[in-house]
Amino acid sequence: MTAGRPTVTHQFFEWHGGTDEDQAELASWSDARAADMGPLLARFRGGVHARLWGKGALLAVDLGLAFGVLRALVGSPEDLARDVVAIFLAATVLVGMALVLLLLAARRRRHEVRSGGLVLRATADAPAAAVPWASVDPGRAFIAPSTATATGRVASFLQRAVRPPAVVVNGSVRGADGPDGANAVLRHGRVGEGSFGWWQIGVGDPVAVLTAMETAMVAEGYPAEGMASRALFRESTLRAMGRDAARVLDRTLADPVIGVSPAGARSRGADPAHSWRDHRPT
Repeated sequence: MTAGRPTVTHQFFEWHGGTDEDQAELASWSDARAADMGPLLARFRGGVHARLWGKGALLAVDLGLAFGVLRALVGSPEDLARDVVAIFLAATVLVGMALVLLLLAARRRRHEVRSGGLVLRATADAPAAAVPWASVDPGRAFIAPSTATATGRVASFLQRAVRPPAVVVNGSVRGADGPDGANAVLRHGRVGEGSFGWWQIGVGDPVAVLTAMETAMVAEGYPAEGMASRALFRESTLRAMGRDAARVLDRTLADPVIGVSPAGARSRGADPAHSWRDHRPT
C-alpha cells in the first residue's frame, strides 16, 4: 500500500444479485436508527442563503421609499423629514425581524455527522433519518448553489433568496424515516422508489459538512479520500447536472458505485475555498 494513504477496510455497498449478504445489508439499513450511527463527530444546523441579507436590505429600502413618497404626496410638509426617517426605521425593523424569524426557523434543522453515517432531522423534534456510510456513493456527492437548485423545481424570488447552499448526497432512504416522512423536505425532489435517494443538506457552510463526512468515512476505512475536493471542483448548476447525468439520476440497486479518485481530485491545483466562492450565485 502507498505510504501516507489511509487504510481501506470497508467498501461501499454494491449489489451482487440478491445474495444473503445483500439482503442482510439492506435489512440493516431499514432498521438503522440514530443510535446505530455511532459517536457524534460534528453537528450542523440549517441555514439561509447569504443573498437573503442583501435582498432584505433592498426590501427595507424599497418599503421606505414607497411609504416615504406616499407620505410626501398625501401629508402636510410639516415634519416631513422626521416622518420619512421614522418610516425607514420602521421598515428596517420589520424586515430585520422577519429575517431573524426565517433564520431561526431554518436553524431548527439538525444534521449530524457520526462515525457510522449521517443523522438528519427536518426539525429539532422530528424523527431522525439514519444514512449509513455503506449506502453512500461519494462520487455522487456535490454542492448545489441552493436547495432550490438541488430539487430542480421552479423557485419563487423569496425561495431563491432564502434557500441555502446544499450538500447533495445519494444514500439509503430505507431508514426510520421513509420518503413520505417528516424528513422528506431534506430529500432531493427526484427520489426513486428503491433503496437509494437524494438527501439535500442545506447549511451555511457546505464545505464543512463535506469535509466532516469525508473525514468520518476515511476514519471508518471507506475509500472516500478526495470526496470533498471532487465535489468542490464540480459545477453544480442545473445545466451542468444535465451534462453529468450519471451523478444525479435516480440510483438503482444495480448501478455501480462511482466513487472518487483522490489523485484526480487534487490534480487541479486550485484552492478549494476559492473554487466554492466561484460557484456561489450572486
